[in-house]
Amino acid sequence: MKIIKIVLKGIPYVFVSLFWIFIYGVTFKKKSRIKVYRKVKNLLEKVSSLIGIEYVVDGKEYLSVEQSYLLTPNHQALIDPFIFFHVFNDPLSFVCKKEVKKIPAVNSIVNMIDGKYLERDNLRQEIKIMKSIQKDMTDKNVKYIVFPEGTRTKNSDLSLNDFKPGAFKYTMDLGKKIYPVAIYGTKNVFDNKCKMKKYRVRVSILPPITKEIYQNMTTSEVASLIHDKVQNRLNELIELENA
Repeated sequence: MKIIKIVLKGIPYVFVSLFWIFIYGVTFKKKSRIKVYRKVKNLLEKVSSLIGIEYVVDGKEYLSVEQSYLLTPNHQALIDPFIFFHVFNDPLSFVCKKEVKKIPAVNSIVNMIDGKYLERDNLRQEIKIMKSIQKDMTDKNVKYIVFPEGTRTKNSDLSLNDFKPGAFKYTMDLGKKIYPVAIYGTKNVFDNKCKMKKYRVRVSILPPITKEIYQNMTTSEVASLIHDKVQNRLNELIELENA
């Protein structure tokens, strides 16, 4: 498998990285959030280089520098959350499935950036997690990533799954900005049928959906609006890549 070849290619660095993750995973609470985040960012940038990922990012000019907000990208591959470390220099966090806890090293990285684990079909736990995110966004100014599809897109034409309205409710309650994000190319990285020396990953940040836009909308209407914006931009990215 491709992932095994990548690991073998970078065995020395893999061992150093795993050792570093173990040490930081034990002591990260004693270190500043920015220092921990930038250590993780540096690690993941090197991993991206080892794999052969080339990033093309647009739309960063739309981002608010000092404010917390929500990013809502489509979901194509397991590595999707980690590509945002390339985009952002300062701390952010994300919500992931509880199954991630079973993945060595990845689990440690999620813990180090204070990521949240979401249990499917557990409404009480979901409400608790979302309230925790609200508190982080309000008190600590943390920027969060939530994948509103809830799972990876498996459609051959890359059409998106429906966006879950609950992913937007708690950010809307705070009146924070919501940024639709389109990702294209991550699915190719570990696809055994796709053999390339370099893998271009496109990340497109769209203008924010502000309180003024969604204040009279339901969460379902917001979910549909953002879904369509991401899908339309994803279609454009596909055309760009295949031109």
